[in-house]
Amino acid sequence: MKSYNIGININLSKDKNGSIFKEIVDIIKDELPEANIAVFQDSRPLNYHEAEQLDLLLALGGDGTILNTAKHIYSSKVPIFGVNIGNLGFLSSCELRSFREYFKKWLSGNFIYRDRMVLSCTVPGIGTNYTLNEVVISRGTLSRILKFKVYVDDYFYTAYAADGIIISTPTGSTAYSMSAGGPLLYPELSNICITPICPHTHMFRSIVLDGNSTVSIKLEKTEQDVFITYDGQSSYKLLGEEDIIISKAEHNIRLVHFEELDYFSVLRNKLINKTRECAGE
Repeated sequence: MKSYNIGININLSKDKNGSIFKEIVDIIKDELPEANIAVFQDSRPLNYHEAEQLDLLLALGGDGTILNTAKHIYSSKVPIFGVNIGNLGFLSSCELRSFREYFKKWLSGNFIYRDRMVLSCTVPGIGTNYTLNEVVISRGTLSRILKFKVYVDDYFYTAYAADGIIISTPTGSTAYSMSAGGPLLYPELSNICITPICPHTHMFRSIVLDGNSTVSIKLEKTEQDVFITYDGQSSYKLLGEEDIIISKAEHNIRLVHFEELDYFSVLRNKLINKTRECAGE
């Protein structure tokens, strides 16, 4: 029997007494006695080099845990198997209660790997960050609006006056972008979506670009605090005069997917109907 290297990245805030972690480990050992298990707590000490040693990486938590996991393993080829112990779990491979069933399906090869587009965002003084969902530029606590100039492939697109701006992947189209009125994009497309946050005029709508486009955002100098946030996971204060460059990253993130948990079922039940139940569960 092949010896598998299984990583478990656990969100400690979702499993404070460790009972869920123990349950997952017991199931893995039941179904795969020869498994080598590597444990990561809140993504520590998870990184590209650790991930490259794994055959599978379990993310125990909600969507935020999967996003955080993806950030730490970017450019590795290890697939992420999300087990939802959070609130929504839109990106998850399965719910906690059905983990044994779907882990056995993975072992038997009854699954699909879905590659998801990632954004690369470069900011002078901050460097390059990679995001599975979105990049958000927004104001601090003051009420004054921000002013942006947006260029696509070096062509001037438009100037925004808004509370902020969201640049999202298709995966991120069901997150903050959707809440701000952006369109839903099928997650395996290669597109970049730009959505203003509370624009000064309703004439400004989202625009969907080819995934190979390069977006440049020039923020007008302002005295108020402005922040750039990646996937809701990390945030940095901007000086206000940076040229922010966003484009499709070189590598994708790979998620474990099961045919019976089809995208439209998950979309319909977890977002439209707002329940945790999906077909096949």
